[in-house]
Amino acid sequence: MIEEMDSGILRYIILVIMILMSAGLTGCGTGDINVSGNMSSDDGNVVDIQTDISNELTDDNIIADDNKDTDGEEDTDNSEETDNEEDTDDSKGTDSEEDADNNIEDNNAYEKLKTMTLEEKVAQMFIVIPESIAPGMTGVEIDKDKTKEVIDKIPVGGVIYLPEDIRDPEQVRTTLANFKESSIERIGLPMFLCVDEEGGRIARIANNKMFGVDNVGSMMDIGAKGDADIAYITGNYMGAYLTELGFNLDFAPVVDVESESYNSALYMRTFSDDPDAVSRLANALSKGLESKGVISVYKHFPGHGSTTGDPHKGYTFTDKTLEELKMCDLIPYEKGIDEDISMIMVGHITLPNVVEDGLPASLSEKIITDMLREDMGYQGVVVTDAMNMGAIKDVYESDEATIMAVEAGADIVLMPKEFDKAYNGLLNAVNNGDVSESRIDDSVLRILKLKYRFFSDDIN
Repeated sequence: MIEEMDSGILRYIILVIMILMSAGLTGCGTGDINVSGNMSSDDGNVVDIQTDISNELTDDNIIADDNKDTDGEEDTDNSEETDNEEDTDDSKGTDSEEDADNNIEDNNAYEKLKTMTLEEKVAQMFIVIPESIAPGMTGVEIDKDKTKEVIDKIPVGGVIYLPEDIRDPEQVRTTLANFKESSIERIGLPMFLCVDEEGGRIARIANNKMFGVDNVGSMMDIGAKGDADIAYITGNYMGAYLTELGFNLDFAPVVDVESESYNSALYMRTFSDDPDAVSRLANALSKGLESKGVISVYKHFPGHGSTTGDPHKGYTFTDKTLEELKMCDLIPYEKGIDEDISMIMVGHITLPNVVEDGLPASLSEKIITDMLREDMGYQGVVVTDAMNMGAIKDVYESDEATIMAVEAGADIVLMPKEFDKAYNGLLNAVNNGDVSESRIDDSVLRILKLKYRFFSDDIN
């Protein structure tokens, strides 16, 4: 019976089973995250979940999407015409429904923008660590009353949890819920509740044994398998346990294209040295995350793969020309833009052979506005890489860097070294006329559209 079953149906059934299994491992809906008993003590609880998934997907009856039989070519001309007409009608219906939903969300975002004060709008353009808004306190220590106090004062767009903010499942769920509730009460909008959960060595939750979830392994290992189904299920698995904890944004996937020039900052974090493979796997992992309601973020534009240096420590650059970037590093972004990716993180990467301003990409109008927005047509949210990295904090004051990033076209400033200075600096720049309020509105509208797209049920 199985041998006679249509291969596409069988493939779908197996994928559904695997997705359900991956969600089940997280204990979603049970209140606690289940502890798996097959962790590796050598790799910080990294397990070969990819191999388990791969074994399920290599059945002889399963046919990869790229290698499906072309049975349709044997159909008669009349059958082809009928099928095409049906497909067209179906796609029109789907597109119309999506367009209608998008129009409603966009209209709601426009209306919400009209009700916001300048202070509220500027606050939405920051994602910060808890200590930035509650000095001396980590996410572990901040309580409900303190959370409400700081969010009532400055309703920031989001918070990001670093390892020191993460203790155990109950603490994370409770504090994230406090942030979400306080933000909705204050401004009618939920926050971006963020984490770096890439898999492998950058996994704030999976590398903490208190959470008992399997580390999906490195993206390099997923890239070696080359299977988009595995990438999707990996993203779905991570999205399930992140959602259960209360996170709604993951700074992943890394879409840098590996190169021969070794960059320790990217070790094991990239999928491949093939930009098309990176595009395909990143898109699949992104869709897996977002299937669980977790916003994914492509990083680090315009591409760290061939850079020299580590932006955490200071200056980093690539000597590639624009044509060389287009032939490699920019391809995952171009294809991601075609797939309507939610957010792009711009790195602190200098391009001396592309632009003459000598600025990091995160502060460069030529790179964010001219290249990413105008030339590549990206209309989604742009977030900077962390602004407390050496490449920024060692050169610029927090207010100076924030204003430069916004003038360059960034919508969200991530983790400025001195948040108060950055926030007040941008606010004063608008009040003084150095930055127009319409420029702020452009960014906030993009942020609102994204929040309505993912969090519409929580928006007042």
